[in-house]
Amino acid sequence: MFDIGLNPEQITYTALLDGFMKEGDVHEAFRIKDSMVDRGLKLKVPTYNVLITCLCRIGDVEKANALLKEMTVVGTSPDTQSYNPLIEEYCRKQDMVKTREMLIEMKSRNLLPSVYTYAVITAFWMR
Repeated sequence: MFDIGLNPEQITYTALLDGFMKEGDVHEAFRIKDSMVDRGLKLKVPTYNVLITCLCRIGDVEKANALLKEMTVVGTSPDTQSYNPLIEEYCRKQDMVKTREMLIEMKSRNLLPSVYTYAVITAFWMR
């Protein structure tokens, strides 16, 4: 793209990241993320959310949690959708301590759990 004078925007990069993550090519997705940062783009919440969601889908909650922390370090405020995949994965792993920690962290950021957040937690307790 760059060789022909095209300069992709955040949404284009996010779509590429989503595609690579859904295909399981985490390495390529993070290469693109690094390229975005190298080009001076500040990653926005939807971009982080794509990465966090896909990492949780493959069970890599440690890396997803690290991205959540990275967001705050670089000055990007997570939203409820940033936390939902982590909460869902912690519930799937039956780790209610971590689930609770995520809810407490959300509250400290004045974020309200969504209907989806409650549905995930309720489904866990109904098992």
